[in-house]
Parts: sequence; C-alpha cells; structure tokens
Amino acid sequence: MAAPKKRFQALRTIAAFILIFAALIPLCAYCIAAFILLLPYSLYHFSSNWGIRKKDMPVVQKYLDLFQALHPRLAEHLSQVFQSARWKNAECPFAVRFWPHDSKTEYACMPPIVTSVTDHTFSPAAGLFVMLEALHFPRHMLWEFLMEEVESHHSVNEAEKAEFRRVMDKMCTGYLVTIIFPGKDWKKREDNHKHEKGFSLPEAVPMGCQVVPLKEGDGMEWVLFERGLIVPMDWVAFNKAMALKRFGLWTVVKEDLDLEKGNLPESWQYVDGRCV
Repeated sequence: MAAPKKRFQALRTIAAFILIFAALIPLCAYCIAAFILLLPYSLYHFSSNWGIRKKDMPVVQKYLDLFQALHPRLAEHLSQVFQSARWKNAECPFAVRFWPHDSKTEYACMPPIVTSVTDHTFSPAAGLFVMLEALHFPRHMLWEFLMEEVESHHSVNEAEKAEFRRVMDKMCTGYLVTIIFPGKDWKKREDNHKHEKGFSLPEAVPMGCQVVPLKEGDGMEWVLFERGLIVPMDWVAFNKAMALKRFGLWTVVKEDLDLEKGNLPESWQYVDGRCV
C-alpha cells in the first residue's frame, strides 16, 4: 500500500509543477514581448529612461549651483543629511542617474563571484532633486520648479536658457514609468479610514514654525520654507508627505502634544501626520 501512495504523491507533485509551468508560459511570453517592444523605445529616449548624459550635465549643474546660492540654509541642511550615517548606510536612490553626479565603481573579485560598489557624489541641490524624484514627485514638475526658481532670481543668458530647456525636454520626454503607470506620481489612497480625524490646519504651532498647506497637484515651492510644518489637505497629499520621512530632511509629527509644546527634533521641515 505504501508504494502506490508514494507513486500517487509523486504524480500529484509532477502535475502541480506542470500546471504552474503552463501558467507561467503566457506571463513569460508577455514579459519577453514587452521587453522587445519597449527596449528600442527606451534607448531612443535614452536620457529620460537610463540617465542624464555627461554632455548635458554642465548647464543643469549651473542651475543647481544658482539654486543652492539662493537657499544657503537649505543647502546646509542637505549637506548634513548626506554626511549622516543614515544616508551613507542606505542604498543611493536610482534617481541619482537623472541628475548631475560623478560615479566611481570599485570591484571586488572572489571567484566565482564578482561584486561592485558604486559611490555617487553630487551637490546638495542635486541631492534634493534626487530625493524628490525618488519619492515619485513628477519629474517635469521638478525641472520646471528648478528653472522658474533660478530664472526668476538670477540673470541667465539666452543661450543658457535655451540649453537648459533642451536638456529639460529630453529628460521629461518618453519616460516609460509615467507612460506605463500614468497615476504613479499622485496615486490616490483607497483605504477606509474609520478613525480619521480629517484634514485641518493646526490651531497653534511652535514658535519659529510656519504652516505650509499641501494638496494634490501643488507645485514644489513648499520645500523652501525652513521649519515649515507641511500640513496635508487631502489623502493624496498625505501619502506624498508621509513618504518624506524616508530621508532625514523631514520629520513626521504624530502627537498633538509634541506640536503644542514644540517637542520637535532639529529638522529642515516637519510633516503633520496627526490625522491618523
């Protein structure tokens, strides 16, 4: 009796593997077809999908330097973030490829395994835009914000303006992520919040803080307010604001008492997370 039972279990296992394999064939075929179709497109729009080219970096870096000169206190906080152990121990966001940077890769060979470690260096201003893009703030919005902020406060010649717009158009055109997932930048939250307090501006804030309301579709000017208290006014903005805690430039405040008494750690900005 034992032999037929084992034979039946073996046949059942084989049948399960066959069914799984049969189910995976269409998925594999779809992935291969998508790769064949999308690879040429991504290579045609190389910069927006794979990374900014070296020849396009100088004019963008100039705008970043001018932006940094406009906001020295923000640059100081950014430098502290990038020098912290928290940043150094974390993996550098993939978004660094789309902003001016230098890369140095070191290889370690322990046959048959070859490992590599890539060190990225960039200016504090570039790092700010890397963080914001890594958090899925729309790329075109980031580039327009940089352009408008610099050109409204600095004299930039027409040739540099034209060159920056050429690079901006290249970096914001044909980006597959926004084509395949058009709602990724401002994805709505579908959760049913039974205990939500709702969204409202706080009645009082610690001395030196200023309230900065944030709602879906707002521009990027909110990031400039030192000791600003980012107050989401809808669930879309709430999701976006809460994601900021991934990086050390922002701190989330969840307790009413902390806000009322000003028990806030040193940070560039704070996020009001008390609505949940």
